[in-house]
Amino acid sequence: MDALAPPAAQTRAAPAHSALRASTAAPGGGGLRNAVSLLPFRSAGLLTPAQCRLSHATANNRRFSAIRAGSGAEPNGAGANAESTAQLDARTPHSAADDAAADALCRRQVLGALAIAPALLAPLMAPRMAEAEEAAPEAAAVAAAEAAAGAVAAGSAAGDAPRVTEKVFLDIAVDGAPVGRLVIGVYGEDVPIGAARFAQLAKGVAGVSYRRKEFLRLTDSYLQGGTLRSFSLTGSGVDPTAFVGGTNADAIAQELQQLQIAKPGPVYNKAYSVALFAVDPTIPPPKQKLVARGGKFEVLEEAIRLPPNGTEFAVSFTDCPDLDSTHLVVGRVLEGFGVLEKVREVPFVRDNTDNGFFKAAKMIGDTRATVAERGFYRPYKKITITKSGVLA
Repeated sequence: MDALAPPAAQTRAAPAHSALRASTAAPGGGGLRNAVSLLPFRSAGLLTPAQCRLSHATANNRRFSAIRAGSGAEPNGAGANAESTAQLDARTPHSAADDAAADALCRRQVLGALAIAPALLAPLMAPRMAEAEEAAPEAAAVAAAEAAAGAVAAGSAAGDAPRVTEKVFLDIAVDGAPVGRLVIGVYGEDVPIGAARFAQLAKGVAGVSYRRKEFLRLTDSYLQGGTLRSFSLTGSGVDPTAFVGGTNADAIAQELQQLQIAKPGPVYNKAYSVALFAVDPTIPPPKQKLVARGGKFEVLEEAIRLPPNGTEFAVSFTDCPDLDSTHLVVGRVLEGFGVLEKVREVPFVRDNTDNGFFKAAKMIGDTRATVAERGFYRPYKKITITKSGVLA
């Protein structure tokens, strides 16, 4: 300010400079805040330099106004607070140089406020910006999924895709925390056995349902689980064969084969499809055992792993042509694409079969390699179905 004000004005303006500097440095930054508040009015020409100066003096330090008036007394009480700016201006000796100095001071404070504003706002805006950046990919993925579902629905209406005959829902939780609901439309006309079976298990016929079942396999392309270990209906008085397709996956596998013959296509398990696990080609042959019975030796076959029973299902995140020969598509996701995006963020055990140590262990028959292989694609968090049912 000293460089901008004339010598005669420097002495008169010095108290103002000192008072405003003190008020700016005081807790709360009153001078700085006042300078910023005056910026729109000063820029628009609604405040004269004198008004700008007097507003600073009044808002930041009224003691300075009394000293400038020559009274030497500090303004106290309602009368001092009620003193108008015009009265203060009339009894305060000032000149054009004072106005110019006050104007320059106002400009300097405004420029200083604008200079430090980014640094002050950065800590406040950083969390919101981070949240926006994190939400942007998920929002884009959900929008893309909804667009894909809309295209499938349009194809269904046009007769190019299977028609949804019933809707079921699955409420999903990750480590006990609910993440949302999946709404699935089933294809009761194209795959009547598989669709009816899936709907029955979602509804909970005879108390047997997907409720509290866990997804034990998670890959970059799909989520799989919901296996019912058995159709035990002890005490219910219901015949297990009342389930569509019986208690195994034979009928599901047969329907899959018929579908592939009747409607051959490049990909059945498209993105956001829901399919029942029907065929497991990786099951090793039964292990033969020699036992003695009735004084004779007999050869028995012991299954190493049981075949699928037609209850386990997969939900595709992307097109999965590798599932076409083993999974029967029974429906598609209609709502809850955000839920799938949250599930995809869950970490899982990666396939390590390319590791040299794993290959060597597998070659020599080390059982630890077999145990490790069973853990591939196991999610690190527990993904469960908390509730399931059929929508009206």
